[in-house]
Amino acid sequence: MTTINYKETNGDKIAEISVNKVSLSGIDSVEFIEIINQIDDDTKSVITDLSGVTFISSPGLGMLLNANIILTKRKIQFMLSNVSAEILHLFEITRLNSIIKIINYEMR
Repeated sequence: MTTINYKETNGDKIAEISVNKVSLSGIDSVEFIEIINQIDDDTKSVITDLSGVTFISSPGLGMLLNANIILTKRKIQFMLSNVSAEILHLFEITRLNSIIKIINYEMR
């Protein structure tokens, strides 16, 4: 189950998405993209918390890349937070870390 919460930071609306799964794969794409498509237009940033995720398949990477493309077209910044060392290494190998911003961020 993936959840979304909104908060205001310095006058900017931020959507926080918590991915409550251990792995991300193509099976998760429909639910995740539906959530991305529901993001309010006045949102400045979407921060997706991957703290519990230990594995991302190729289709899972594609899902995150697709979310980035959808939000970029809407002028909303897409970021990932709380990425494990293994997942970060995967992003570095695929160079997706140059496309999708990875940050340190604490969900509240």
